[in-house]
Amino acid sequence: MRKFIETALAYGTLIAGQQQRAFETLDLGQLVRLEVEGLAGTTPGIQATITSLPCPVRGNRSDLAEVVRILLQNAVKFSPDERRIRVTCETSGDHASLCVADRGIGFAPELAEELLRPFTIADSLHHQSGSALNLAKAAAIVIASGGEIRAESPGAGLGASFVVRLPLADPDPQGASSPDLENSRRRPRG
Repeated sequence: MRKFIETALAYGTLIAGQQQRAFETLDLGQLVRLEVEGLAGTTPGIQATITSLPCPVRGNRSDLAEVVRILLQNAVKFSPDERRIRVTCETSGDHASLCVADRGIGFAPELAEELLRPFTIADSLHHQSGSALNLAKAAAIVIASGGEIRAESPGAGLGASFVVRLPLADPDPQGASSPDLENSRRRPRG
């Protein structure tokens, strides 16, 4: 119950715009890489393809990391024991894109928009714990960061994908790069 209340309060604060978030320019690819590495050690079956180029976006670091965690944990939760979760992060045009796709239980295509709203459960048989707020919270964070999120599934039993698009930020907005971007230019990526 405590976790539910905390998530509900955080969601309410986000959509009401009551809490000022400190935005910075950060490398979405690096952020995704760290979150995937953190989960991959305990969860087999996650395959990540992350661009080696910087993905500069504007946002709150902890909030965007939470979006990545929510999407990864959702894919793990609704995937069979033989997990195959694919994570991609790349730039295209003027946006950075993050996609978390699984071959799990999926959902009816008509629920795609509804899943990003509070208290929506696509499959109550497989949703035995949680607040039914995490995807709504992720959506609120993405929107507050100037981006968009969408859920996709060809149908029940056919897996699901969650795609986040964030506008690319000027990597050098006022003559000073963020430390993440500066470090990403010096280090080779794998």
